[in-house]
Amino acid sequence: GFYSPQALALAYTAVFGTIISVAVECEALKYVSPREASVILTTEPLIASVGASFLLKEEFDGWIGAGLILLASGVTFVPKEWMDRLPFGKGGEV
Repeated sequence: GFYSPQALALAYTAVFGTIISVAVECEALKYVSPREASVILTTEPLIASVGASFLLKEEFDGWIGAGLILLASGVTFVPKEWMDRLPFGKGGEV
């Protein structure tokens, strides 16, 4: 029924795991630059996975994905002047 343990767990996850966390995140992102916001949002799955491996003793086996996320985040902070020197054309805004 509606008050079964599964339904209550789903409601709890929806409210606390999604609605409240997204609302707090949106409010906090008002205070950082767009560049910083992109890094925060890009690394969120990585931080959640590593946090789960430490806090819940889950196995972390996403090293390739973690490396790609960190690489993408790092590229965000490469100065535009450096990107312009690359052989494949003018570096665009990141």
